Amino acid sequence: MIGAAASYAIYARDLTASLQKIANQKSVQAATKAFERDLSKVKTIDDFMSTKSVYVYALKAYGLEDDMGSKGLIRKVLAGGTASGSLASKLTNGGFKSLASAFTFDSSGNATFNASVAAAVETAYYRQGMENAAGEMNGGAQLALYFQRTAASVSGVYGLLGDGNLLKVVQGALGLPASMSNLSIDAQAKLIESKLDVSDLQDPAKVSKLAAKYAARTDAQSTKPSSNPLSDLLASLRSTDSRSYGGAGTASILNIVSGQQ
Repeated sequence: MIGAAASYAIYARDLTASLQKIANQKSVQAATKAFERDLSKVKTIDDFMSTKSVYVYALKAYGLEDDMGSKGLIRKVLAGGTASGSLASKLTNGGFKSLASAFTFDSSGNATFNASVAAAVETAYYRQGMENAAGEMNGGAQLALYFQRTAASVSGVYGLLGDGNLLKVVQGALGLPASMSNLSIDAQAKLIESKLDVSDLQDPAKVSKLAAKYAARTDAQSTKPSSNPLSDLLASLRSTDSRSYGGAGTASILNIVSGQQ
């Protein structure tokens, strides 16, 4: 199997060419043609739900393929929009919010989007296809590409903690063990903030660097002898400046994790 770093590099070094390669696939061209043909038929939420060529294409575009059978959930997401407090804004999978942002409906369920939405949905479809293709080569590469695409949408460290895939990449890139999940959510947040300025996720260059670092470390980890997760976590905590936790905070966390409290 090709390593994560090499697989990630294949797609990331020229995203435009990588996306075009996906767009040129015959199966993708057929699905896109059907989507464009039938999009004009969607006048209501009911139409969206019943027009298979649009429904399937849209959910695949936003990484919601596994949720295709959850039609009740999809209907509620579309009906609720993306305003603060909406269902789409509460779900941890950002794909739901992206779906509701693209396909907008009024309070009566009538479509308020127009044909211009097609270009954005098609680009998302190609991107998702590219990430899936990378995943067939190496799962780590797929996660790195996902991180590259979505990191900028994170709202603070707690938003990062709320997305398991993004968190996995950050943990890998920063050398933080998955066992840090044994800590309280606040302690996890402080640990991440001690090693990462979350505002850096708004910088595409820094995001790409983190993604590449995660991919490289994934390869290194795959050849590394297995270690004790608790020992890894304790080592990460001890290596963090105690001032980040307010002095005795780190010692307290260490005691909890090691069973001394």
